[in-house]
Amino acid sequence: MNILSLLHCQEQHCHRRNFFMGFRFVPASDRALILMLLFSSFTLIGQGSENTVHSNTDIEHLDFTVEEATEWTALFNRRSGWFGADGIYAIPLNAKDNEIAKSSTETMFIFSDTMIGDIAADSTLVPGYVMVNNTVAFLNGNEPKEDAISFAWAKDGRGKPKPLFFPETASAEKGDYYWLGDGFLNTGIGNTTYIFAYRMRNLDKNEDWSFKEMGTNLIALPSGSRRH
Repeated sequence: MNILSLLHCQEQHCHRRNFFMGFRFVPASDRALILMLLFSSFTLIGQGSENTVHSNTDIEHLDFTVEEATEWTALFNRRSGWFGADGIYAIPLNAKDNEIAKSSTETMFIFSDTMIGDIAADSTLVPGYVMVNNTVAFLNGNEPKEDAISFAWAKDGRGKPKPLFFPETASAEKGDYYWLGDGFLNTGIGNTTYIFAYRMRNLDKNEDWSFKEMGTNLIALPSGSRRH
């Protein structure tokens, strides 16, 4: 199973162009219709598809083992640039979540809080590192090769890292930020990628753990929206 999610952030048709092109916020009036269409798409996929996976639905008696995939851990063990994040999701850009990735598959990863900077030889952080609220990465193929993955984030006018996506809805306030939930690419609605983004706010600027979810936005990334 691919744990994947793709992002886009925008509201009330405010078209922001920092990393992705053409992303847009989905108005509340359209969400019910979109969710209905999404459900219909999933229903059709589950009925009569040759690729349908029939699995054991018994949740009382599970027989499986889990072990670390050290080669994939190593891919994300980095000392410069992007060197750590939480809230990881991944989405195959061919929309085939029910298939094992192939050498031709491109996958987009999204992350929430992300550390960007450098780690010294003694494992201390080099001054100048920052944390931004969301970043992305793209992986070509199905192997954990260093030259197959690229990480990306936005930059401000001075070249300093900043989040790719941030709230601009009518209810958003200065300082609000997005943590990203799961998402998917839907071939039934123009190959648009949808992501659930949690609008967060720190209630006390002196307390890092004072964050609160203020709302959830549905983010849409139209087909063809990519880095530029």
